[in-house]
Amino acid sequence: MLIDKPDWITHGDGVQPIFSVDVHPDGNRLASAGGDGMVVLWSVGHIFSKLRGNNNNKKKRLKKKAEAGQNGSKDDQANGEKENMLPENGSQGSARGHGSNGVVGSAAVEYTNTKVERVATLADHRGHPVNVARFSNSGRFVASGGDNHLVLIHELRPSNAIVGGSRNIQFSNGSSFGSQAVKNVENWVLCNTLTGHSNNVVDLGWCPDDSMVASCSLDNTVRIWDTLRGTVLTVLQEHTSFVKGVVWDPVGKYIASQSDDRSVVVRTVEGWETVACIKEPFEKAVWNTFSTRLDWCPDGSHITAVNTYQSPKNTAAILMRGSWERSHDYVGHKGPVVASRFNPRLFRVVSDEDKSKTYVASCIALGAQDNKVTVWLSQKARPVLVAKTFFNQSVVDLCWSPDGLTLFAASIDGTVAVFSFEEKELGERLSAKEVQDIMKDSYGTARLDRMGVAEDPALMELQEEDLTSVAAMKKSTEAKKAVQKKRPAPQPSASPAKPAVLVQTETVRASDGKRRIAPVPVGGAGGPIQTQRLGPSNSAAVPASPKKVAKKAKVAVPPGSRDKPRSSSSFRFDQEAFAAAAAKARPVIIPPACKETRPRLSVKVSQNRICEVQNTEKDIAGVPKELRISATVQCLESTSCLWSDKHLGNTVDVVSGCEEYLALGLGRGILQVYSKQGRRMWPPLSLGSPLAFMEMKRVAGGEGDLMGALILLAVTTDGKLWCWDLEREVCKLQSDVVPVALGEGSYRVKLVRLSEKGLPLVVLDSNHALVYSSKFSTWVRVADGSHLYSEFASGITQLGGSALSPGGCGEELNTLQTQAQAQMARSAGGAAARTLNMVTAAEQRRATGRHLEFMSQAAESLGDEATEVDWWCKLVKFLAQEGDQGKLREILDKFLQSDRKKMKSILSAIASVRSMQRLVTEYLDIVNSE
Repeated sequence: MLIDKPDWITHGDGVQPIFSVDVHPDGNRLASAGGDGMVVLWSVGHIFSKLRGNNNNKKKRLKKKAEAGQNGSKDDQANGEKENMLPENGSQGSARGHGSNGVVGSAAVEYTNTKVERVATLADHRGHPVNVARFSNSGRFVASGGDNHLVLIHELRPSNAIVGGSRNIQFSNGSSFGSQAVKNVENWVLCNTLTGHSNNVVDLGWCPDDSMVASCSLDNTVRIWDTLRGTVLTVLQEHTSFVKGVVWDPVGKYIASQSDDRSVVVRTVEGWETVACIKEPFEKAVWNTFSTRLDWCPDGSHITAVNTYQSPKNTAAILMRGSWERSHDYVGHKGPVVASRFNPRLFRVVSDEDKSKTYVASCIALGAQDNKVTVWLSQKARPVLVAKTFFNQSVVDLCWSPDGLTLFAASIDGTVAVFSFEEKELGERLSAKEVQDIMKDSYGTARLDRMGVAEDPALMELQEEDLTSVAAMKKSTEAKKAVQKKRPAPQPSASPAKPAVLVQTETVRASDGKRRIAPVPVGGAGGPIQTQRLGPSNSAAVPASPKKVAKKAKVAVPPGSRDKPRSSSSFRFDQEAFAAAAAKARPVIIPPACKETRPRLSVKVSQNRICEVQNTEKDIAGVPKELRISATVQCLESTSCLWSDKHLGNTVDVVSGCEEYLALGLGRGILQVYSKQGRRMWPPLSLGSPLAFMEMKRVAGGEGDLMGALILLAVTTDGKLWCWDLEREVCKLQSDVVPVALGEGSYRVKLVRLSEKGLPLVVLDSNHALVYSSKFSTWVRVADGSHLYSEFASGITQLGGSALSPGGCGEELNTLQTQAQAQMARSAGGAAARTLNMVTAAEQRRATGRHLEFMSQAAESLGDEATEVDWWCKLVKFLAQEGDQGKLREILDKFLQSDRKKMKSILSAIASVRSMQRLVTEYLDIVNSE
């Protein structure tokens, strides 16, 4: 190992602290950021030229002493034993070439500008201290953040590069910084100024494909920036104190941040949903440090979080991917660990227990406020390097050369140290193919496939269009939610039996300490079209005996209760009764909307109009019940009666209406439809059994003749279902719910209603949901609970919160899938959590693919075009990341033949994955040529 502290790497003539260092991906430049408001790019070639010269001088001195018969000083002897001398001839890079493995950065580095100390000085922070500087993964940009609350992005312009010359660094207004002009060798131009933070920017990081930059600040936020447009994509505000560290998952799925609130928060990049908030390792941590620069292992398997504590030492904690639990700690520093940086390479290391065995290890460097630097190999109990006496103040940042053999450390004492390793000191570096195989085994795709540069400008245009459409989609969804919040709440029902409501879920902790998902009722939005059902009256009811009913082969009715009436939205039938009666009569899979007469029912059909139903029963001795009961319906506007009608010998169970029509479900299975003026528009329709559901709805969207139609849905207790177009007076659909429920293994229908596009939708007691498809002339499942292992199921390790967070649009589908997965989680209980912890990353990826296929087909069946495109885009992007060209071509051919309007959105989603750009170009040419 060779160690040096270049005394010429300084800020402000050596009196200003250095807060950050970073190495360019080509290994030629070292960026440093300091208290003088500058970002300086130093020549790494010059650093190694000096280091090699110092090494040669020391070798000559030791050789001269040996020839003179001297043993040399103790220090020289120790240094001669410990240091691995570089060869006198050839560059540092060629000494370490080992380029046969083909990994980027492993081949010999072609150092340039070996005679120039600094290649550029960037002064656009205008004297404000610069806290962080980071090169992009492509090396084209360098981003910096400082006390002026700004993030600045500079771009290297090769076309304007100054060859063999120099120029003065000036601000945009033309004035030079300082009294002396600084000469640049390279032309780095300010191309983006990102404004939005309200306090100092402390740390930042580039996402794997350089499309986004994340910055964190003392304003307690993390901001995600679109580097293409220079605009903010989202602001992450979960932290309650200064955020001082941020890092991207090398796989591209997550982003993590660390704050002075003693927590690390992990979020998904897709939708920015929080998946973990880790607090336990930081309970005894120091409240305030300069930075908390956590880092992510290059294979994505874990995060190293800093500023943790295990008595009596300060530590850095390892947080495992997926479970986000603390695995172990790097122990040894006396002061808080404030910076960590993983070596970009993975190493094959010989086991300490069995020298014949090797394992793959990551390498990490830690810097602390005890002024020390340590270097660790994973699974090693002791550090590879402990640098104790190099700095007088805290070490605040670290970085590695791309070949993985040189470490740079910066301190607020204003100095930088260089630690140059030999490969045998760390281990054998893995080849590119070996790294790719590890990534594929773990995540189903290689990380390198997700990076790259667009070969065709048309792909960049597609990506811009995709970003625009996603933003518009989210804006539309937010606007829809705002409108729904402004809508008046529905009128309270006269019936104590409450209609079925959609539910959200929340995580609760049971008495045994286990997490459970509990449903939370959500009231439906009010509107001009409402349905109301009559519930049980206050009169006592005699419950029917299921066994007795089975013997007589009659329908089974669940027992009633005067004190706790059964909700009319819950329907159950007796399986034994059904089996006995199957040959003679149809079973009641759905109980009637009411089985006792409720005196009064009202429904609001327009802003100023209400329809009331009055059921009466006269107590006249000796008169049959059929002559004593009646139902009176009135349409009222303010206090005046617009029209009324009366039904003798019958009562009303269900009523639904809108401004133009009113529908009554009478107790003997009769449906009566009224016009706006009270005319009996249709003859009484005998449906054969009492009505269990009825809904009237104007379809806002839909396809074909459903578009704008006013649909009436009616479902009877024996499972028969009808849909009528009221204005055209035609039956659009007649079907049967019984085979659907039995085929799903369920004996209870929870809800039957019209979807947003006017399609019949059935929800069973398992929360499985099915919609009728005219395309297939049968029922199609659109929600079930079989996707708990999918990456699109949030709270996947804890089974908490909303079970689905896909982002984008599709609230109806989202709600249905949320309910189904919450039901599955409740049913499985602790077993689900245990099996989730046993699922491998590869199995999870396969489950995600199945889930996305299901959701895209479900969205298509529900007829919501925006939701359908949203899910198809998610699916093709996933397949592109997996490298599955076969399935991609099938999907592209499908849309090429059926719907080319959606093709561009599909291609835009694939275009974000660079490894598929030629496939995109192929189909883009077909679309544009016709």
